[in-house]
Amino acid sequence: MQLHRSDPSILGWRTLEKDHRCLIELLRPGFSVLDVGCGTGAITAGIARAVKPEGHVVGVDRDEGLLEIARTEHAEIENLEFECRDATALKFRAQFDTLSCVPIIHGHCPIAGCCAKYWQIQEFRRSCYDGKADS
Repeated sequence: MQLHRSDPSILGWRTLEKDHRCLIELLRPGFSVLDVGCGTGAITAGIARAVKPEGHVVGVDRDEGLLEIARTEHAEIENLEFECRDATALKFRAQFDTLSCVPIIHGHCPIAGCCAKYWQIQEFRRSCYDGKADS
C-alpha cells in the first residue's frame, strides 16, 4: 500500500544530469534499463535519450496518476515505456542491463522499510542480467 503521493510538480523538475549523475557514467547506447519508482518520468526520459538508438527503457511506478503524466510528457520518446507495477512484484526476469531505483531504496515507508526493501532488492536482482535469473 502506498503511504504517500509524490508531488508531480517537484518530480517534473528533476533531470538525469542534475539528480542522478552517477547513473550517467554507467549508461551506454544499446542498454536496456529498468527505472523503478519513475514517477513522472523526468529522469527516465533522460535515461532513454542516453541509451538511444538501440536501447530501451521501462519506467515503473505504482502511482497511475504519475504514470499518466509521464506518458503524456514523454510520448515522443520511442524507446521508452511506462508500466504500473509494485516494486515487490516486478516479474521481469533477466531483461535489463542495469536499473535505477533511487526513490525506492531511499523509501518513504518507515514501518515496512527493512522487510519491503529486502523483497524489492530480490526483485531488482532477478530483473537484471546476472546469470541467476531463476534464483
